[in-house]
Amino acid sequence: MLESILNIGSWLVENWQGLGVFFGCLLITVLIHELGHMIVALRCGIGVKAFSIGFGAPFLHKTIKGIDYRLSPLPFGGYVDIQGMSSKKKPTDFLAHRYLHKFLVLIAGVTTNILLALGIYLIHYGSVSLGFKIDLLTLKAMFTQDYTVMQGVFRYIPINLFLLQLSVLNLFCGVSNLLPIVPLDGGLIWYYIVEKKLSKGFKRFINVSGWIFVIGIQVVLLYWIYFK
Repeated sequence: MLESILNIGSWLVENWQGLGVFFGCLLITVLIHELGHMIVALRCGIGVKAFSIGFGAPFLHKTIKGIDYRLSPLPFGGYVDIQGMSSKKKPTDFLAHRYLHKFLVLIAGVTTNILLALGIYLIHYGSVSLGFKIDLLTLKAMFTQDYTVMQGVFRYIPINLFLLQLSVLNLFCGVSNLLPIVPLDGGLIWYYIVEKKLSKGFKRFINVSGWIFVIGIQVVLLYWIYFK
């Protein structure tokens, strides 16, 4: 156990710059995703209580025009605290709006991530199709731990590692958020169609189990890609 901890510590010291770039790309990805939700919510007349990068108790926050902007210590994601997602008391509550507005708010984060990835493809490679293929090859290499193909790509195509990581994260975030699992956007899209028919206990079960699954998957992926 001690040897494993020391190995991880040594790896962190040797790769701190790469981890810094990764977490920088992750924060940009989360920022873009959550900004999409917030902007569309405000455009639809839905109130926003807070905008947070990271989870946990915020160590830095500032309220601007009624929205509490937060920076929190756990950089595994982020959230927008949209008004009235669990109860309907005001006209500006999320649940008080028609389903079209709910759908637009929920799909906005995915849309902004994918649009950013497409923009990076055009800037980085001058081609959406080429950028998409390289991102798919990168994801495959990360999951299989076989970087042979990517080494061949690097020989013929100039790659900016920051832009590559940013586009991969945005593509992965956009697509994975469409999975039909609460609290992911894809799960909430169907959840708000049927939530009136669900008991409070079942709603609680869906939310708690969903969060455990999502956080667990994130930890497993980080370990598999960076520590295995």
